[in-house]
Amino acid sequence: MASKLQIEEWNQYANRERELFRYGIDQGLIYPYELDDDFMERLRHVYWGGMALSVIVLCNRMTNGFCYDRSFLSAYGFGEDDFQRVYATIDGIRLRPDYINKYQEYSEEEKKQFLYGEHCYMKRTREDGSIWVYEPSYGLVYRQDIYDEIEHPMVQKTKSKEEILSSYEYLDILSEDIEVSKYASFGLVPTYEACLAVGQPFHMDALRRELDFYKKEIDYDRIYQEERNNMKRLGFLS
Repeated sequence: MASKLQIEEWNQYANRERELFRYGIDQGLIYPYELDDDFMERLRHVYWGGMALSVIVLCNRMTNGFCYDRSFLSAYGFGEDDFQRVYATIDGIRLRPDYINKYQEYSEEEKKQFLYGEHCYMKRTREDGSIWVYEPSYGLVYRQDIYDEIEHPMVQKTKSKEEILSSYEYLDILSEDIEVSKYASFGLVPTYEACLAVGQPFHMDALRRELDFYKKEIDYDRIYQEERNNMKRLGFLS
């Protein structure tokens, strides 16, 4: 179990994070993805598994806890700007009592293979030289100085823009043929609509708008009816 000292450290972090987050929002140093218009416009026209990236990155249940996969997706929205993929231990994970408790249950061999507290995010350098952190777990953008003040990241490694753009993973997503993969929307759209029905901490209205835009782009109503007719023909629906 986490010790009293560790719990106190977490409480201090939580208080600091709340204060700095409020300050960052007020000063425009922290803002949600959807306020970055060019970024979102680019993501609307790139697809992964049949779904627009603009929808995926705004859905909390599809991003929080999947930083290694989802951080990568924001690279498609950066245009000509320079960027890095950053792997770092951060206070928001390292100090969490539930993470501490789980880690203590690992065997010594498991602990050797596990980098405790590691997180993955993207760092973008704009034309004016300012550096911004795109935080995939929450779909928020932080100016680097305030992110560093909140999380005290200890960087383990980075991947450059050149490494990312030439990677199989990046090129594979770019090669997706939406005219084929859009039929996955028959199952995907209800999943995202269920996430909206349950609710999430950020981006409710923006996620709804992006999902509606996506549905219009692929003519979802036609696809839905076609797939229902196919299922009826095959005897899966009455």
